[in-house]
Amino acid sequence: MKDHSELRQQLEAKKKAEPDFAKNSSAILNWVYKNSPYYEPAHMRYPIFSIE
Repeated sequence: MKDHSELRQQLEAKKKAEPDFAKNSSAILNWVYKNSPYYEPAHMRYPIFSIE
């Protein structure tokens, strides 16, 4: 979070706007991961192929 001040500011704004979110540590961690540059866009996608 030190290197990504924009992400930190967005997180603090979300915590202020949503009190339930601020109390849920796993939701915070998930939000940080999904909004970080390390998140893989293909996460939870299954490869689907067509065989003809």
